[in-house]
Amino acid sequence: MSDSGDATVPVASSDEILQTIEFVIALGRHNEIITRPVNSTIGDLRADIEARLSVPTGQLKLLCVGKTLKDDSASLIQAGIRKGSKILLLGTK
Repeated sequence: MSDSGDATVPVASSDEILQTIEFVIALGRHNEIITRPVNSTIGDLRADIEARLSVPTGQLKLLCVGKTLKDDSASLIQAGIRKGSKILLLGTK
């Protein structure tokens, strides 16, 4: 048998295809559009916000649809964040 006809091309599974979610974060009058991978966690989001806005994660409270986002290990989807969601930030600079 010839090996030339047996070669397979690797195909990415749906889990390997990077999908993103776009939403708004709001701190006071400052609104910023954020795009994150859907498998990002709340902890990842906190770190991103800290880097962007210079607000320490320990002084940061996230609210989405009236619910406090406390579980840093939860994915954005698990936390209820969808495309177009608005996350309110309570914190001090």
